[in-house]
Amino acid sequence: MRTDIRAILDLCKLKILLGVFLLCFSPVLLADPYHYKNVLVGDRAATMGGAYNAVSDDSTGAYYNPAGLSFSYGDSLSGSGNAYHSTKTTYKESIADKDWVRDSTAVLPSFFGMIKKIGSADLAIAYVIPDSIIEHQDEQYDISDSHPTVANYYLSLHSEDRTNMIGPAISFKMSDSFSIGASLFYSYRIYRHQQHQFIVYKDTSADTSYESVKLEEYSYMPKIGIQFTPFEPLYIGLTISKSFLLSRVLKRDYSKIESGDYTLFAGAYSQEVDYPIQVSLGVAAYPSPSLLLAMDVDYYATTDEDLQSVTNIALGGEWFLNATNAIRGGLFTNNDNRPECTESSCSQAKLDMAGLTLGYSSFTRTSSFTLGIVYSTGSGKADVYGDRSVIVDMERESFTLLFAAGYNY
Repeated sequence: MRTDIRAILDLCKLKILLGVFLLCFSPVLLADPYHYKNVLVGDRAATMGGAYNAVSDDSTGAYYNPAGLSFSYGDSLSGSGNAYHSTKTTYKESIADKDWVRDSTAVLPSFFGMIKKIGSADLAIAYVIPDSIIEHQDEQYDISDSHPTVANYYLSLHSEDRTNMIGPAISFKMSDSFSIGASLFYSYRIYRHQQHQFIVYKDTSADTSYESVKLEEYSYMPKIGIQFTPFEPLYIGLTISKSFLLSRVLKRDYSKIESGDYTLFAGAYSQEVDYPIQVSLGVAAYPSPSLLLAMDVDYYATTDEDLQSVTNIALGGEWFLNATNAIRGGLFTNNDNRPECTESSCSQAKLDMAGLTLGYSSFTRTSSFTLGIVYSTGSGKADVYGDRSVIVDMERESFTLLFAAGYNY
């Protein structure tokens, strides 16, 4: 009985697929603002799973905890790049009995920063890419054996989403065991999406649609932080931050031909977004001079009634094999801020993720080199058609190969 109902639903849904499929997976969703740790920033921080709030003693401290800049060693330049960053998302049996697979592959620098000590202050400037998606897909789905009326479904899409952040940071060392700091990041996000769909029916008729979307978003994010040492060898870091929207404009062009009738649409919209407040608490300890253990708890408090507040946890460690070689590892969560997806209540999807990291660094007196990997995976539920009639399983895997170099002077 359930199979018969599903077949009837598939028949109706595919008929209106052209109108709703694009809407369900709009650029706002594809850009994935529902996870906060899609790309781990930096080299040492990233290979420790992002557990860096109580450390932050290099230029990445401008992003994690600006108070940690006070404990950096001299002036420095550092940069890191994701030599390979890929994400694969699978929606199970979402096109009749076929899986819909979304692949994203990008090569990008994720961080560049510098520190300059001036008197009692430590100044820094950092450039950060906390999220990037590039998708290309040209697929043909032959569903003639599993669908009563549709023979083939063609999908061609290209989408790019990238967030760039740049800003200064300053830190003051109030004592040997206490520092304060602040940073201010300016953020620019650009999203472009083009998608074409073509359905061929068994009676040789066909429907088609095309959509082009561009989203531009400008915002700024202040962050304040403290670091203190209640006793050796324990270190504690605390930060609070919130992004504020300057402008957000969505432009959409859409055309559809169905049963000989056509629809054309073009529009531009200004949108409002209330970003969550992020409070992060970090703890780090040195059980021995060669071993560092760290933990971060990140809490994102949202006022959006359609979203939930989220907590992420990161655990990391660093072990110096000798004065010039170190290995690092970490575990982290990347939870979804949407509510659980059920047939009675679903906000597009719900996908909690978890990941692990591993890295190696080599040092000289003035420079360092790091090579690392970041892997995360998760599973959940998705509302394919946007009306909660068909809830499908979804899975996601993400893999990053990163390298970084730093120079102290």
